[in-house]
Amino acid sequence: MPTADGWMQRISEMLSRMHELAVESNDATKGDADRTNIEADFSALKSEINRIVDSAAKFNGKGLLNGSVGGVTQVGADSGQTTSLNISNLSTVVDSIGGVATASAANAVITETVQTQTDAVATTRASVGGLQSRFENTRSGLLNYEDNIRSAESKIRDVDATR
Repeated sequence: MPTADGWMQRISEMLSRMHELAVESNDATKGDADRTNIEADFSALKSEINRIVDSAAKFNGKGLLNGSVGGVTQVGADSGQTTSLNISNLSTVVDSIGGVATASAANAVITETVQTQTDAVATTRASVGGLQSRFENTRSGLLNYEDNIRSAESKIRDVDATR
């Protein structure tokens, strides 16, 4: 879970930078050459987000953010002690974000798409954080269970040794 969250943090930062670039492009003092340069930076960020989602964000060979991770995961020692593990597919995060080559396009990015996608990533991060918390609590409980079993076993061995 920390791996997925780390990648989503990077995506959030890139979306924030894309918002800044859109605001910059929407500035009336910017000319066509300025907007072309801003668009190049903006497009590079879009490409990087797609690369992260499609191929970079992996754990144990599985894509973490492209919908590859999901299903039931064993969390306890006994049969049926499972939890559902699902991470939203973020492959559509930048698909709806247009460019910033014109002031009107930049305005649309500012008012509509970047914030929507930032919210989608934040929602997914919250979900992953909740899963991570559940796993950590389960792990802590299992370690406590193991300590209690070992303690009980030790007491039994001590009693048997004194006979």
